[in-house]
Amino acid sequence: MKNWFSTRMQELKQGFQNVFKGYLLEFIISILFALSFIITNIFFEQWQETHIRDFYFCFPICFGVVYAINIFTQNTKLRFFYFISFLIIPLCYFLKIDVSEKLIVGIISTILLIYIAKKRTENIYFSSTIIQTLISIFISIVLSSICIGLLFAILRSVEYIFELDFDYNNYQIIFFAFSYLIVSPILLLIFDTKNQRKVLGEKLDTILIKYILTPAFYIFGIILYVYFAKILITFSLPKGVVSATAIGFLMLGLIIKTSTDSYEKPFQKWFFKYFSFYSIPALIMLWIATMRRILEYGFTIPRVYLLLCVITLSLWLIALVFKRTKKYYYLTIVSIVLFNLFTYIPYIDAHYIARYSQRNRPLSEKQKLDEEQRMYYLSNPVNSFDITNYKKLVYLENDNSVEKSWFYSSTENKIEIYNEEGELVFEEDNLKFVQQQLKKIGISEKEFIATVDKQELVNKSQDKFFIRETPTMTLVFSNINFQNNLKGEISIYIKYILIK
Repeated sequence: MKNWFSTRMQELKQGFQNVFKGYLLEFIISILFALSFIITNIFFEQWQETHIRDFYFCFPICFGVVYAINIFTQNTKLRFFYFISFLIIPLCYFLKIDVSEKLIVGIISTILLIYIAKKRTENIYFSSTIIQTLISIFISIVLSSICIGLLFAILRSVEYIFELDFDYNNYQIIFFAFSYLIVSPILLLIFDTKNQRKVLGEKLDTILIKYILTPAFYIFGIILYVYFAKILITFSLPKGVVSATAIGFLMLGLIIKTSTDSYEKPFQKWFFKYFSFYSIPALIMLWIATMRRILEYGFTIPRVYLLLCVITLSLWLIALVFKRTKKYYYLTIVSIVLFNLFTYIPYIDAHYIARYSQRNRPLSEKQKLDEEQRMYYLSNPVNSFDITNYKKLVYLENDNSVEKSWFYSSTENKIEIYNEEGELVFEEDNLKFVQQQLKKIGISEKEFIATVDKQELVNKSQDKFFIRETPTMTLVFSNINFQNNLKGEISIYIKYILIK
């Protein structure tokens, strides 16, 4: 036991040394992200909310891309690409990758990019290399979570023993940055750069492939082909919902197919050898269901990615038929390029395609009416406000149940503010207020109605749109709710007022 522990500690020590020698830029990026996260969240919270926002979620992409470029350029004439790979950080910032499909596509592409960087072009290494990376990521996250738990336990003990009082919000930020932005990536480098497995077929892989994924695949297949028989009998078109079942069936089949190619011992080769041919009915149904939805209702962001999934699955299934094109390494490159083109390239990205499609799609009278009457809820993102030169700050209630307190009354037509004596001190028509605020941010009423993301529009002018100045006070609004045509009900809610 003692020898085993000593060996493991020696391996860990050697792993740390290898990280500092061969992956210095990755280590520096981790430190910089951690320090930036701590400083901005503790000392410059308002600035962070305004300028950084969701950027820290891009850390896995930035770190993973630099790591992949490092692996790819080792011992090559392209090594200079590694030293300029840190430019991925400003690139991610300017691409504004928030918590959305952009982040999901980016993270998945980064994991596949690490596989490509390892240059294991033979099919037999495809699944094992990706699974190794995923396991390394999983283990590093688990150990980092244990680390953050231990840090809080130590802090609790110190606080209790020495009768201290700590600000847990700040320590939570520090521990999170240390555990997930420093410890986790270092552990990933140690585990992922260790001895790489050659093929699948070990106990964990066998359980996952044979006893979990394969039964699920057959269940999906039975459901799908029973439904296909029903379509042939009734001469009907497949429903849009069938897309999820068909994609699940085809993706599971591809995972099992590519994995079984890596097994040293044959595993149901008699079936998965001809999987591309068995999948033709499912692929046809998937194409019909997808195109039917797109032709009837136009593109939306989910439908853009649905079509990309269908195209990608079709390419893989066709490529598997021919020995010359059955190259998982190059098919992965094509898949990454395809999804990233329609995610990050302006004017062909999913958001632009969806907006263009819906804007140019002819609407029925009912659809036009529904579009006009759609309700929007705009929230004030302002977290702080300069109260210098004001005499008094007053938080308002939206009713007069509390005696001797300021309150406001908001109806669908107008808003009124009363002081502690019950006297009316401010009154304004709701529509007039919205029109005045739009004028302040320099946009016409027509442009505002046509803007798809209204919240993003007013966020850029948050210090103007949600603020109303009068000779005696400044009003700070919390929510403004309205119909898209600015007719009918408009509801306005107030956070507080500042008395001059």
